[in-house]
Amino acid sequence: MSIAKLLITCSVIFVVCFVCCLCILVANRQLPLAACPQRMLWVWERPEDLTWLDSSKFGVAYLDRTIFLSGESIRVDCRRQPMKIPAGTYVMAVVRLESDEHNPAAFSKQQIDKLCERIMDVGKNQSVRAVQIDFDARQNEQLGYKRLLAAVRARLPNKIPLSMTALLSWCVDDTWLEGLPVDEAVPMFFRMGVHESERQRYLQKLTSGDLLAHQIRCKCQDSIGVCTDELFDLKPFTARRIYVFSPIKWQKSSAISLTNQSRFE
Repeated sequence: MSIAKLLITCSVIFVVCFVCCLCILVANRQLPLAACPQRMLWVWERPEDLTWLDSSKFGVAYLDRTIFLSGESIRVDCRRQPMKIPAGTYVMAVVRLESDEHNPAAFSKQQIDKLCERIMDVGKNQSVRAVQIDFDARQNEQLGYKRLLAAVRARLPNKIPLSMTALLSWCVDDTWLEGLPVDEAVPMFFRMGVHESERQRYLQKLTSGDLLAHQIRCKCQDSIGVCTDELFDLKPFTARRIYVFSPIKWQKSSAISLTNQSRFE
């Protein structure tokens, strides 16, 4: 083979390899939660032994801390209860925000900076592969919450996806979710995040093309949050990732039966 042909061949191989690497990088950026299992168990503040969990099928979204907000003040309650999970389990740390009803969070620059520091502490845990923020923002807090999410996303490492829970009403016709710098918004389709009238309105609109387009813009068409003691038919949903909350300690039998894949397809 002549030197010219060899150079051409090497150049072609280089270009092909470069394009492949570029495609992989783009895909990873577009699908930051691709490694996240389709079945995620919410683990709240209580002792849990999940050593029986099949880490090839289930992930864990555990409450790492609750941050109480009142005006400019911040109080952090870190997790106190033990949690045992198998090695290799996909772990998402949840940060719950509680705002004083009578003295709502200020969401000033100073407070947002402090909040980001507390949330960044979660990401320092080497086992944590994603962060979820759980906050039922009132209408007058939504603008401040947007600023907080933008600040958190800017400080989180690129490899750490950012998830958020969402009241069902936000995913029906409220546009404030659109354009948020999160990788997913998880509509809470149970009592913690929805009134029965909102649930019925959501179901009635479920087949609407406008609702689907809105949900795509809000990044809340791929996930849904449900509860073990509020069963309903999930087949109409297009969600690929199911977060399941249990009001009592998780048991192997309930996890397997209530997150059976056939129920969600």
